[in-house]
Amino acid sequence: MRKIKIKSSFIKDFASYGLVGVLGKAINIFAIPFYVRLLEVSEFGVLDLFSSSLAILTLVSTFQLETSFLRFYSQLETKSDIKKYFSTGLNGVSLLMAPFCLISYFVLYPFFKDFDIRILYGIIALIPVKSLYAYMTCLFRVTFDRELFVKINLINIIGVPALSIFLVYLDYGVLGIVMATLAINLIALLVVILKTKDYYVSKLDKIVLKSMLQYCLPLIPSSFSVTLQQNLMRFVILSFLGVEILGYYAFALKVFIPFALIIQSLKMAWYPRAYQIFDKETNYIEKFKKIEKFYFLIIGVLFIVLMIVSVPAINFVGGDKMEGSTEIVQLIGLIFLLRAASYFYIVIQNIKKTTKLILLINFTSLVFLVLSLFVLVQLDQLTISNVILTEVFTEGCKLVMVYFISKKQLPDSFNYGYSIGIVAILLILSLFI
Repeated sequence: MRKIKIKSSFIKDFASYGLVGVLGKAINIFAIPFYVRLLEVSEFGVLDLFSSSLAILTLVSTFQLETSFLRFYSQLETKSDIKKYFSTGLNGVSLLMAPFCLISYFVLYPFFKDFDIRILYGIIALIPVKSLYAYMTCLFRVTFDRELFVKINLINIIGVPALSIFLVYLDYGVLGIVMATLAINLIALLVVILKTKDYYVSKLDKIVLKSMLQYCLPLIPSSFSVTLQQNLMRFVILSFLGVEILGYYAFALKVFIPFALIIQSLKMAWYPRAYQIFDKETNYIEKFKKIEKFYFLIIGVLFIVLMIVSVPAINFVGGDKMEGSTEIVQLIGLIFLLRAASYFYIVIQNIKKTTKLILLINFTSLVFLVLSLFVLVQLDQLTISNVILTEVFTEGCKLVMVYFISKKQLPDSFNYGYSIGIVAILLILSLFI
């Protein structure tokens, strides 16, 4: 019965906090077939640049205070303590938002100046909206209020693609998608504010803020480095290869959106559950190994399926317009596979509160990526295929570091040989698919 219970709880978390939460961040997947017909390849590149910029900035703009709240929540005893930590983190995010948005504008301006500048204005307006939304909804994750979490995220999941399609049809192009994203996210944020108001107090507790910042400060450069690593290629491709090549790259990435969604969903379900199990359960090792098997079984099956259907999917949805994406799509799949394995084990550093190690891992990976790109530029070999192979190399190096450090910290908590074997088999299979 206990075995069934732990798997059932994790699957429920995955379906609600995980899958539904991540869909709220990647909702335009439902509108892709429509966009293919009405947007040019270059506009796909601009749309991807918009999405990547927003992903980088909104993750960093919460200053990882939501991660602090997630980590400390299982150790809080009373509702008064919960309100104190939740409100302090929220007030901290709010105070830091204005200077962050101003800096973001000047950083992004060189990349957007040749396109409709209103897209950049939309990004700056979306940063506080999505950041506050991300922080406040973490309350539903730690309290395991699945039903409310799902209902609120459905506002974005349904509303953004529906309004985006309507505005693109009216010939607003990428700007229409930006406008739709801002409008629907504002509505969702207002609902979240109403639902979390009972946990909010205006006072900012300096002692609580200090303890939260001590935990999350090392995570800020860490989160920035990992999101920059995952999105840097868009800016490199735009700068050296052009917006049309970026469009092909962006469309190829869309094939693996289901994989990315599942992995992010598993991660969102796994992290708060891992903290709870480690802090509250005496048999956490047994439970960790059960979830490990489930996680790698899911990513293994999904990876094989998507590698098989990747090229046919591009030809079916994109037709001749997106033919340039077929040459790179399977290489992109390897990036997601290696990244998925790293996501699972790096939770150990959060559990042990060794956030400086997370910074070391992510910063070192970013350095590998930048140095590899520098070598390609010096050798005049900066092609789209070589750029993607550089990403694969970087993710592989990161996975090796995560394995080594995690095994040293919790050597008996996972069956590391099991996951290494699965990843190795999948990499070999990818050569023949």
